Amino acid sequence: SVRTSLSSFFHAVTFRPDYAKAYHALGNLLSSQGHVEEAATSLAFALSLRPSSAETCNSLAAHWHTSSPPHLDRAVVWYGHALQLDPSYTGAYSNAGNAFSLLERWEEAASMYA
Repeated sequence: SVRTSLSSFFHAVTFRPDYAKAYHALGNLLSSQGHVEEAATSLAFALSLRPSSAETCNSLAAHWHTSSPPHLDRAVVWYGHALQLDPSYTGAYSNAGNAFSLLERWEEAASMYA
């Protein structure tokens, strides 16, 4: 259940406050449950622990992309950070292209799909 998963992640970060993967997973779970600010805080903290994590940048971007309401300008910035860290991260290209499309920034969207 979601409640059990949340409890497990909270215990993990309590006992290992430097465990970036637990903060990352917690942020993704909080995001999926609509907890916008808490998810962003958890993902940002995970990134502070592992600043070279393209995956965490992509997750933070996806969080802003899918939040209600979406924050697409924030999302494209974080997709850009993910791609700077890992230019071969194909998922970030696709996600950025989708966000640029929603912003009607067609040339930038097309460049992500090229």
